[in-house]
Amino acid sequence: MKRDTSSPLSLKLRTYACTVGDDLFRRRFRRVVGHSPAFNGSFLVQETCRMNRIGGMDQHGDVVVRHDYLKEGWTVRVEYRAGDEGLVEALERELARELTPCPNLPSPIKSRPPGMAYFFEMVQGQPLGRKVLIADSAIESAHSTVFAAYRETRLELELLTRLHTLRHTHLRESEDVQERYRRATERHDHAKVCLFEGRKVCLPHRIKARGPKNGNVLVMHFALLPGGKPLVGWVEERGF
Repeated sequence: MKRDTSSPLSLKLRTYACTVGDDLFRRRFRRVVGHSPAFNGSFLVQETCRMNRIGGMDQHGDVVVRHDYLKEGWTVRVEYRAGDEGLVEALERELARELTPCPNLPSPIKSRPPGMAYFFEMVQGQPLGRKVLIADSAIESAHSTVFAAYRETRLELELLTRLHTLRHTHLRESEDVQERYRRATERHDHAKVCLFEGRKVCLPHRIKARGPKNGNVLVMHFALLPGGKPLVGWVEERGF
């Protein structure tokens, strides 16, 4: 089952060549968000040197603006939900002197742009996404990561589909599976909370995927819903 790409919640990406560096771009970007009428209902919820996140009560999701220096020069990537297209078009108009639209950068997986947010959106529309539910809050939080170990992340999600069975069989599995099962079923204090189908869900469990290159881990916070189906509601990247 493919995700409905006409949905206002579908993730979209625009890429631009940029004529200015970090400091100047950040000043002009903040001026647009702070003073343009198109952003009257929006606000900056996260600011870093290379990434800014725009939120708003009337938005379908956060608009994530990344400013990077690549071999092609300064590049801006805007990641957003389809329902916020008008907001992104307003940003493009306001920064027309600094931004020139260009093709999206090549992806390591041709069916989608790079990034964990797009990975989790893809999982939502696959058979795996019917066994492990991915909340939209997990996709939003994934925008803040630079983690790229897709295979390792998928293996951990597949383990979640086995938790109900492993409850009875984990002692007959390898030591590696036993340890992963133990960690996944451990309950943590100060759990994250997400909104799913209109209600708050506490996420007391965690599972981790480790990147093979830099050793960072992607922590997936999840709950076991009535019936035992796992719900991933928040993700974050941590140093190992």
